[in-house]
Amino acid sequence: MKIVTNNPSVREAYRDVVMVPGDPRAVLGEARDLVHQGWALFSHPFHGNMRLLRNPYRSLILRDNRGRIDAPSVLSIEEACSRLRSVRFDHLEESLEDYRYLDKDLLDRSFPE
Repeated sequence: MKIVTNNPSVREAYRDVVMVPGDPRAVLGEARDLVHQGWALFSHPFHGNMRLLRNPYRSLILRDNRGRIDAPSVLSIEEACSRLRSVRFDHLEESLEDYRYLDKDLLDRSFPE
């Protein structure tokens, strides 16, 4: 498993993290590159409601697919990249800590117990 994120709280909590500078579009771009190299999505690129789509932090879990291209992952990540092109992310300073927490909490819940 590998986590691709721009969330510093995730980087502090997990190993095997690919830290991506930039906004969620950059995170999805890095994840897309990995998917095309034979990784597969373990978590969906979008979680939560429309308000969370504006979250400036994004974390994705990918699993090693042994170099085989996973068609559903390709379709999902390409659609997510396309969808985020028009999103304006919320960068209000007073909301950033909450957004970091929400992104990490949703990531935590993606792992089986």
